[in-house]
Amino acid sequence: MNENLKLEVNGEDMTITLKGRISALVTDAITQEVIGRLEGVKHVYMDIRDVDYISSAGLRFILIVQNEIDDIDGGSLKVSSASDMVMSVLESTGFLNFLDIEER
Repeated sequence: MNENLKLEVNGEDMTITLKGRISALVTDAITQEVIGRLEGVKHVYMDIRDVDYISSAGLRFILIVQNEIDDIDGGSLKVSSASDMVMSVLESTGFLNFLDIEER
């Protein structure tokens, strides 16, 4: 497992905890790991409180997860606990228009 990613699956719920720098160096590996574990999952909770940097590749990872969940009847993705820096990136890129962001 990648040191930037912790995954927990409990029935239909998956919790993704990301930390550190979410850049092109790690996104291919974490994308494969998450997509590989989505079978049977409907609800994804993504905790990004410990992300100190997110690149366009990191944003692509979030978009891929969102698209996979959108294909599941009744599926949902909630992103929580974004730092001010990450929230600024999400806002400036328009991700706040379609992501469900909450404090957790």
